[in-house]
Amino acid sequence: MTLLVLPDRNPLHVGVWLFIVCALIYMVIAIGGFTRLTDSGLSIVSWDPISGVIPPLSDSEWLREFEHYQQYPEFKIVNQDMQLDDFKRIYWVEYAHRLAARLVGLVFLLPFLYFLTRRYLSRALTLRLALIFVLGGFQGLLGWYMVASGLVDNPAVSQYRLTAHLSLAVLLFSYVLWLGVGLISTRQPVDDPLVSYFRKTSILCIFFVALMQISGGFMAGTHAGFVINTYPDMNGELVPQMMGSLQPWWRNLFENVVTIQFFHRWIAVATLISVFLLWVGRLRTRQPQLCRMADMVLMAALLQFGFGISALLSQVHLPIALAHQSGFILLLTVLIIMLRLNWSPVSQRN
Repeated sequence: MTLLVLPDRNPLHVGVWLFIVCALIYMVIAIGGFTRLTDSGLSIVSWDPISGVIPPLSDSEWLREFEHYQQYPEFKIVNQDMQLDDFKRIYWVEYAHRLAARLVGLVFLLPFLYFLTRRYLSRALTLRLALIFVLGGFQGLLGWYMVASGLVDNPAVSQYRLTAHLSLAVLLFSYVLWLGVGLISTRQPVDDPLVSYFRKTSILCIFFVALMQISGGFMAGTHAGFVINTYPDMNGELVPQMMGSLQPWWRNLFENVVTIQFFHRWIAVATLISVFLLWVGRLRTRQPQLCRMADMVLMAALLQFGFGISALLSQVHLPIALAHQSGFILLLTVLIIMLRLNWSPVSQRN
C-alpha cells in the first residue's frame, strides 16, 4: 500500500492539522444549523468572497446593506416591519457562518502548502488533500447557489439545494476525519474474528446515518419538524393519510412535509437497530478497545435518538434542535473512528 506520509516525516503533525480542520468544519455545520433555525440565511443578499470578509462598519454602510435587503422577497413578504436593529441580528448570524467557512479554507490551505513544500506528504495524500480543497471551494459555490434560490420569488431556499449543501459539508468532515484517524493512530491490528463483524456493521450504521442526514436536510429545508409534533404516532395515526397527496408519487419523498417526517422517523429507528446490531458484537469479544468503541456508538445513537424525539415534541425548540444536530455529528464521528481503526493494519496507512 502507498504511504500517505513520507517515511522520514512524523504523520502526527499532519493528523493533528486534519483534526483541527474537522473541528472547524463542524463549527461551520453548527453555525449553519443555527442560521437555518433562526431564519437568518437570506440576510446577506450578495456573494463577495473577498470583500465580503469586511462587514458594515458605519451607520451609512448598515443602512445601505439594509436597503439592499429590502429589495428582496424575504423583507417584502415576511419581514415588512423589520427595523435596522433586527436586521443586524440576523445579518451577524449569516456573516458568522460565511466567515467560519472562509476560516476553514484558510486553515486548510496554508498548512497544506507548508507540508507540501517541506515534503511531508506523499503523492497519494497530496492528491487526496487537493481534492478536499477543490470540494471545499465547490461547497462555497453551492452555498451561494442555495441562498440564491430564496432571493427570487419565494423567500425560502430550495430544500434540494440545502440538502446538497449540508451533505457535501458532512462528506468533507467525514473524509478529513478518516484521513486524520489513519495518520495518527498507533493501534496494532486486533487479532479477533469479530473485527470483520464490527467492520460490516459499522458500514451498515454509516449507511443509515447518511440516509438520516439526507432526510434531515429535507426536514430542515421544508420545516417539516413543525408539522406534526407527537410521538410515536403522528397526530393519532401510524401512517398519515396525507403521505401520498402529491403527484407524481416521488414528489412526496422530497416535498410533502408529512411524508418527509414519516421517513425521517423510521430511518432514525433503522439507524438505532443497526447500531444495536453492532453493539451485540461487544458481548462476544474480549477486546477492550472494541467493547469501548461499541459502547460509545450505542450511547451516541441513544443520545441522538432522544434529542430527535425531544426536538419533535418541543416543536423544534432551538437549543434542543441544535443538540440534535450535534448528536448526529457525534454519532457519525465515533462510527468513522471505529470503522477506520478496524479497516486495515495501521502500517499500511491506506
